[in-house]
Amino acid sequence: MRRPGPVLIAATMLWSVPANAQQGTGSLPEPPQAGQGREDGGETGSDPAIFAEPIIVTGTARRAVPLTTPSDVDVIDGADKDRIASAGLGAFARRFAGVDSLSTGDQVGNVVIRGLSGNRVRVLSDELSLDFQQYGIRHPANIDPFIAERIEVVRGSSSILYGSDAIGGAVNVIPKRPPAVGRGESHLGGRATFGYQSGFRQTTAALTMEAADGPLGAVGTLVLRDSGGLVVPEVPNALETDNPRDPLVTGEVPFTDYVQQNWDVSVGYDTAGGPIILRWEAYRSDQNYVLPDPPAPGSGDPLRPGGLGQDLENDIVRLFGEFDLDPDLVLVPSLSYVRNLRIAGAGGADPVPRSQLPEGADIDILRENITARIDLKHGSGFAGLDGRIGAEAVFIDQESFGPTALTPGGTINRLALFALEEARFGRFIVNFGGRIDYIRTEADPERTAQPDFFANVSPELLEQEYTIVTGSLGAVYRVSDTFSLTGNLSRGFRAPTIFELFVNGVHGGVAAVQRGDPTLEAETSLSSDVSLRYDDGRTRFKITGYINDIDNFIFLADTGETNPGGLSIFQVDQQNAALQGFDVEASHRMTDWAELRGVVEYVDGELDDGKRVPLLPPLKFRAELELTQDRLGPARDAFFTVGVDYAAAQDATSIIEPFIQFDTPPPPFGTASTDSYALVDLQAGARFGNIDVTLGVENLLDEVYRDFLDTYKIITLGVGRNVTVSLSTRF
Repeated sequence: MRRPGPVLIAATMLWSVPANAQQGTGSLPEPPQAGQGREDGGETGSDPAIFAEPIIVTGTARRAVPLTTPSDVDVIDGADKDRIASAGLGAFARRFAGVDSLSTGDQVGNVVIRGLSGNRVRVLSDELSLDFQQYGIRHPANIDPFIAERIEVVRGSSSILYGSDAIGGAVNVIPKRPPAVGRGESHLGGRATFGYQSGFRQTTAALTMEAADGPLGAVGTLVLRDSGGLVVPEVPNALETDNPRDPLVTGEVPFTDYVQQNWDVSVGYDTAGGPIILRWEAYRSDQNYVLPDPPAPGSGDPLRPGGLGQDLENDIVRLFGEFDLDPDLVLVPSLSYVRNLRIAGAGGADPVPRSQLPEGADIDILRENITARIDLKHGSGFAGLDGRIGAEAVFIDQESFGPTALTPGGTINRLALFALEEARFGRFIVNFGGRIDYIRTEADPERTAQPDFFANVSPELLEQEYTIVTGSLGAVYRVSDTFSLTGNLSRGFRAPTIFELFVNGVHGGVAAVQRGDPTLEAETSLSSDVSLRYDDGRTRFKITGYINDIDNFIFLADTGETNPGGLSIFQVDQQNAALQGFDVEASHRMTDWAELRGVVEYVDGELDDGKRVPLLPPLKFRAELELTQDRLGPARDAFFTVGVDYAAAQDATSIIEPFIQFDTPPPPFGTASTDSYALVDLQAGARFGNIDVTLGVENLLDEVYRDFLDTYKIITLGVGRNVTVSLSTRF
C-alpha cells in the first residue's frame, strides 16, 4: 500500500498533500471534453511538472474540477490506486486529509470522514447506495476496491443527492464501463495481476477482460483473495507479563484468516441516444475474527483466543442508461436489485469459527433491496442553471433467521425528491439544492426467528415514520485561475436504522450485549466548512476548517451492567453532538522528478453532557517524498517513495466508546486507548516491457503499536513489517 513518507513534520504543515490523481494545472475554468488536452493546446501530461486535473462526479451538481466546485472531493485512480494492495475500502480513502479507516485486519476497512463513520458515511457503487448492514463497526463494505476504475471521496454532508446515511460524506466506487468502438471495428484486451502481503499472509490474483464489437461491449473482473491471517510483532503477551494493557496474543494471530471471491461483469450497448448498461457485481467473503475465549466458570481452563466466523454475500444487479434528450438534457434512469446476506457464529465462550458455518450459525440476516432512481441532468439552457433533479424509491425487506435475532426482520421504505443546481456569476459559482424524504421502518415479528424478541416492545412502536426536509448552499470565489475560496452550509439527516430501534441480543463481534430504543428520533445536522484552495501545477494546497452540529446523535453506551456470561450491556441512546476540526493537504513538485506531499488532520467532538463523541481519530500527520523517472535503464515509469505516518496518543474517556470495557480490568488484557506511534514505509516500482512490478515494505522498523481505529487493539497489535509485491501485465 502506498503511504506517505519521511519528511519533517514542519515541512508537512508548510507544503503538502496526499498522493492522488488530483494534481493539476488549476487553470481549467470548465471541465475538458473527452479527448481534450490543456487549455494552452499542449497534450495533457506532456510537461512532467504539470498534471491533468481530474473531473469529479460525486456529490456535485455537475461534472467539475476541484477548483470550480464547493464540494470537497478527492479522487484516486490509475497507478496510485493500483499500488494499494488492501481488500478494505478504508485503505484507499485514508490517504486523503480528514479521511481514515476503521479497520479489523486487512479485509475490513470502513471509511471515517471527519470523525463520522458507519451509518453516517454513505458507500456507493457507481452512485448506487449500498446497504451492507453497516450498524456493526466490523462489518465491511461489501465491495472489492480492485474492481474500481476510480474512487471518489466527498467530505461533508451529501444528503441532498444520497439521502440518509450521508450525513458525514460519501465514497463512490466507480467501476470500469464497457468499451464501445466504431461499427465494423472490434477490440479485445485484458489485465492480469498477482500480489502478496506478508503481514496478512495473503495472496491476491485478479483478471480483467474487456471486449467490444461495434457498439456492443463487455468488461469483467474476477478477484481472488486468500489470507492466512494477521502477523504482528512477537512480543510478550498479557498472560506472560501480567500487564492488563498488553495484548492477549502476538506473532501469528489465530482466527484472522479469510477467503474472498469477488467479481464484476458489465455489458453495454451504445445507442444513438446514449449507452444502456446491465451490470452484475458479486462479493463473497468467508472470514474469522479473533476474540477472547473465556473459560467456563469453575472449569480451571485458561483464557485463550477464539474465532468468530462470518460469511458475507452481496449481489448487485443494475440496469441503467444515459440518454441525451438534447445537448443540454441527459436522462439517467436506473433500476437495481441488491441481495445482502450475513451469517455469523455465536460470540462469548466457545465462539464459532468460520469452519463451522453455516451449520453453527447463530445470526443469519438477509436483506433484499430494490432501488428505482431517475436523474435529469441539464446544462445552462435550463433557466440558466447547470445541475440535476431526480426522484428515488427504495424498498428493503429484511428477514432474521437463527437462534439469536440481534436485529429483527421487517421492511424499510424510502421515497425522495431532490434537486442540486449550479449558477455562475462571473468569478462566483453557487451551488444550492433541496431534498424531501419519507422513510417508513416496520419491524415484523413473523420475519424474526426468536419468538420473544419483541416481548418488551409495545406493538404501536413496531412502526416508525420520518419525513425530513434538507437543503444545502455552497459557493466558490475564483480569486484567480490558481486560487479559490469556498464555503458550504448543509442540512443533513439520518433516520434511525431498524438495528438501532430494535436490537436486542449478544453481538459477538464486539463482545457485548446491545439493546435498542424504538423511540429514537431522526438525526439532523447543520454542517459548515470554509476552504482555501491553490493549484498552479507545481505547488498545491488546501486548508479546510469545519463545524458539524448534529441533533439527536445516536450512539451505544455502556450501562455498567453485564449479562450472566460476563458481557457488558450497551444501550442505544441519543444526545446532541458537536464536532469541529481542520485538515490541511499540500504538495510541491521540487523538480520534474521529485515531489513532496503531506497531510495534517484533527477533529474533536462532544455530546451535550460533555462526553466525547466515539471513534474519533487522533491527531495525525502524514508525509511522503516521491522520486520518479520516465526511463531508468530497462525500466519505464519508475518510482520510489519513502513515507512516515504519525498518530498521536488517544484516550478512550467515555462510556460510549466501543470496547471501553477493556480499559478497566477485568479483562486482564487489551485496551481501548492507544499510545502515539510513527510508521515508516517504502515502495518502489517500474514497468519492464508489458509487466508492472511494485515492491513495498510497510512498517519498515517493525514498530509495536496499536491504532485507535483498529478494533483488534483489544486483543492484539497492529500489523508488523509487511512486505508486499505486485506483478501486473496488460494484453
